[in-house]
Amino acid sequence: SAHPYCQRALLQNAPSVVRAEDPEIADSERPILFPANSQTLCLVPIRAGERALGLLLLNEARGEARAPFTPEKLRLARSIGEQAASALERARLSSETRQRLDELETLNRVSAIMRTTENSAQVQTLLLETMTTLLHAEHRTLLLLDPDQQTFTVALVQGTDVPTQGARFPATQGIAGHVLKTGAPYVTDDFENDPYRTRLAGKTGIGPVLMVLLRTTDRAVGTLLLGRNAGAPKFT
Repeated sequence: SAHPYCQRALLQNAPSVVRAEDPEIADSERPILFPANSQTLCLVPIRAGERALGLLLLNEARGEARAPFTPEKLRLARSIGEQAASALERARLSSETRQRLDELETLNRVSAIMRTTENSAQVQTLLLETMTTLLHAEHRTLLLLDPDQQTFTVALVQGTDVPTQGARFPATQGIAGHVLKTGAPYVTDDFENDPYRTRLAGKTGIGPVLMVLLRTTDRAVGTLLLGRNAGAPKFT
């Protein structure tokens, strides 16, 4: 690691003190640990249980002779770290709760529309738009299985020109064929070079991909591919 002191402090359950003259401090880490005229540093881990959330750096400009970090100060630093961890964890849980509520609201709205409409094109478009919103995907492709279950047809394409809408290919090919065979979602971080990818056309600019099987109660009806731009965070 380029920041060994920081890494070490994150793994501890108590504050630690570092002196500016410590010869073990890496050159890459020194400007971070000791800005300006600071001479002594207290590293305070911010943890929620076993999970590291961050690190609080408290600098003192006074020299070691004045004992800038007394036991009382270290206890206070630890208390500050614990309070910071508690506040960050509450903020994270609140954010996750809001996100889940927004997702449920969206799914309920989509479900209500799908129950009341017989327009398949509207349902397909709504499905793609909803999944795009929930999973932050820039590229969407809906493949529908023909009644004989032998051929995929590209029903909708959004965010990319590949493949062409209306194109057909065997249901045994590509990522879609793999998902149809296994019945399980498929995730890849590099769509362009994925071994299951069907080379229907040239470059797409897609990186991370999630593909899921669409089913009714008794049969598969197609697959939905959601993709993000190359370099974007992967699907988890």
